[in-house]
Amino acid sequence: MNLGAPGDRRDADGKMWFGYPRPGLPGDRAAMGFSFKLGVELADGGGYFRGNDAADSMAGVDRPWVFASGVRGLKRCMLPLLGENDEPGKYTVTLYLADVADQTVGSALSYIKLQGKKVAGEGEGPDGNLRTSVVKFEGVEVNRNLEIEIVPGGSVPVLCGVEVLRASSD
Repeated sequence: MNLGAPGDRRDADGKMWFGYPRPGLPGDRAAMGFSFKLGVELADGGGYFRGNDAADSMAGVDRPWVFASGVRGLKRCMLPLLGENDEPGKYTVTLYLADVADQTVGSALSYIKLQGKKVAGEGEGPDGNLRTSVVKFEGVEVNRNLEIEIVPGGSVPVLCGVEVLRASSD
């Protein structure tokens, strides 16, 4: 999922990245085989953005276009991954975080929670005009929804993308 993106996009490996939210389209994409009814909770003043020019010139970053949009102030997000008849599974979850408009990842991020459990501290990434952090978590157990929480430490955190890949069904 590419937060704040103007549309869907395939990466170089052929993986589909869905833009969210999608203005002018139904929020629920059940006709495509999945639902996009995300449970999103934002901090006061939080919201989606598009058009970060610094992302276009990023060197040494895989998928720089993911960082061209995002959401400021995301406190909590529930991603529906499994239907009521689906078996639970383990997932690899990768979060794409960025420093945008003088909001540094290090000062903004106290910690991340997945499924209610604290899983990481500050993000780190290459220095430059846009600092990025790509943080991967393996073996995240999901019974129905994936719950992501970002607990701020000083200013408003920025999340640009979420990649979720099923690892196993046990």
